[in-house]
Amino acid sequence: MKYYDFLKQKRIELGYSTRQLGGKISLSGSYISLVENGKTSTPPTEETLGKLVIALKLTKIEINMLYNLIDEEILPERVKNKIKQLEKQLLEQKKEVNILDDNCKNNSCEQTELEKEIYNLNEKQKEKVLKFINEYIK
Repeated sequence: MKYYDFLKQKRIELGYSTRQLGGKISLSGSYISLVENGKTSTPPTEETLGKLVIALKLTKIEINMLYNLIDEEILPERVKNKIKQLEKQLLEQKKEVNILDDNCKNNSCEQTELEKEIYNLNEKQKEKVLKFINEYIK
């Protein structure tokens, strides 16, 4: 499905004509028709998409779907492949973290006092501790 097919489907579900939808978001029905038929050179602007999201009463899931469809339409293949690769890596890392968390919940990972203290530090404090350790080692 293309993003413009999705928009048209949602408009029809709500019973709006292109003119009615255009009127709700201060655009012409002709422009809505061009968008819905894939006759525009680029997707609508972020501002227009925001208005369409509200006028078409899209849920969060539908909004994500719309933006994914737009990305599929306009992003180069290499960028889409890179995104898929990064998403896969992120899922693998989340699985690793979940395994570690599960192990810790089962008390199979004991933290030393030092690990507990370091865990509670903010990033700036951690940098200072690391700097101190490096200076001490020298």
